[in-house]
Amino acid sequence: MGDVTPEQYASAMELAAIAYTDETDLGAQRADIEKALAALDAWELGPWTLVWGPATDQGILAYVAQASDKTTYALAFRGSLDELDAHDFLRNWLEDADILHQVPFDYPATAGAQISSGANLAFGSVQGLIDPITRQTLPQFVNALAANAKLTLIVTGHSLGGALVQIASLWLRAQLDAAALANVAFVPCTFAAPTFGNQQFATLFDTTFPNVYRAINTLDVIPMAFENVSGVQQAYPPPGQTLTEFDPSLDALAQTFKDSTGNVYRSVSGGTLFSFTGWMPQSAAGWSQIAATNHASATYLDFVRKQAYTALYG
Repeated sequence: MGDVTPEQYASAMELAAIAYTDETDLGAQRADIEKALAALDAWELGPWTLVWGPATDQGILAYVAQASDKTTYALAFRGSLDELDAHDFLRNWLEDADILHQVPFDYPATAGAQISSGANLAFGSVQGLIDPITRQTLPQFVNALAANAKLTLIVTGHSLGGALVQIASLWLRAQLDAAALANVAFVPCTFAAPTFGNQQFATLFDTTFPNVYRAINTLDVIPMAFENVSGVQQAYPPPGQTLTEFDPSLDALAQTFKDSTGNVYRSVSGGTLFSFTGWMPQSAAGWSQIAATNHASATYLDFVRKQAYTALYG
């Protein structure tokens, strides 16, 4: 498999952002996602067409879209009910004891591969997703789609959705029958993905998908969690604000996490990494404002669009 193309990673970020459409108005969700997909430009493999979903469970949302070339598809994840800011995201995860406990990952069964219990709960929701119209699960849909035709499947998500890209890509690949597996070329694309697995899981993902594309803002604290909690604590020096200055209790939770786990979390490291530097204030600004701006899907969309456009057109 070759490198991920600019058209693929540009469209992947657009599709991940579209997954946040109509988080509260479920009645308008399908129509608005279809409208957003149809508006994507040709250099982002658009227009795209919704072909499965959107399906939701416990705040997890996924949909599958088909690109204008008719051979490229994308599975896009939204990882939470709303696009939590970085402060809420970290507090929710650090206050959840599940992050301190890891469980085996069995898709495929790999000696020592583990993910956090919290991530495993989200994975359970992914496994249960069903298209509301056809009643097909994701494995049923992709097996039928790829039974007699070769296709490219981009798997994309931002934030917790980026974490689900890693889990779901391995799981879905393990669910395909031999004919479909031979016809599907997976292209995982993660944006601002946190770390949730151990070294064995990271190695499994890296060796299975050497063509992954990963976008990380060096000023975004979410990709630092939970491999580099010290980075979270020290991310925004003056004129920013340290984590302990902003929220001493959250800083204490972060320190407890480091002391309790021995830091067994490891991020994936393969494929193509697009590392960019987002926004730091020129005058005094609070930790939450800086963190939220740097983690926002709009920030990633802006930088990834520029990278792809420059790669395509100079």
